[in-house]
Amino acid sequence: MTVVCQPFWLATFIILVGTMADAKLPFPELPYAYDALAPVLSEEAMRLHHLGHHKAYHTKLLAALEKFDKRDTLTLTAIDNLVSDPKSVPEELQTAVLRSGLQFLNHYEYFWSLRAPGTGPAEPTGKLAAALAASFGSVAEFKDAFSSSAKSVFGSGWVWLVDNGGTLSLETSKDHERPASGRRLLCLDVWEHAYYPDYKNKRAAFIEAWWTIVDWSVVQERFEATTAAHAEL
Repeated sequence: MTVVCQPFWLATFIILVGTMADAKLPFPELPYAYDALAPVLSEEAMRLHHLGHHKAYHTKLLAALEKFDKRDTLTLTAIDNLVSDPKSVPEELQTAVLRSGLQFLNHYEYFWSLRAPGTGPAEPTGKLAAALAASFGSVAEFKDAFSSSAKSVFGSGWVWLVDNGGTLSLETSKDHERPASGRRLLCLDVWEHAYYPDYKNKRAAFIEAWWTIVDWSVVQERFEATTAAHAEL
């Protein structure tokens, strides 16, 4: 699967990253405390996921980028641009950069779409809710379809809600991959490391509980950004 995808949520991320000539890519702190998502996800699970797995992808990505600097072959202003054009990376580093870069970005999108239970809107509203109903029949039918897709992923992977020019659809991806087209609105990490400390092998229970910590205000912002982008075309 190709991984070229037009980013729409990266404005603040690009500011954070800057150019590789400016500084090393900083490892982002979560926008909430590690225990904020309990009891859905425990502090132990969140520390393992963010400080263990997410940070490991960050470390491996930096190691590859440092080789770029030493070789003086490429300067990139955003990691998203790099993984969207993997052929611009020296062949011997493509696998490391692509896997670590995509996993770093995928986790960024995932973590930043979560909120503490009982805070924020419990369901999508307004134009987002209308778009979900238009594409899936209703918000409830969307959630059922998304959950079914998440349960169906074999092994490790992701589930995505994608905006394709105003039509919303679901996609799944294996391992580090992400949708090859469209604008990503929401994703769920179904690698076992995302939930195993709390749910062991009960992925379905994790998926059901995850809905209570989705930050619909973030999804709404992403949807509005895609709507504005479509209007400019």
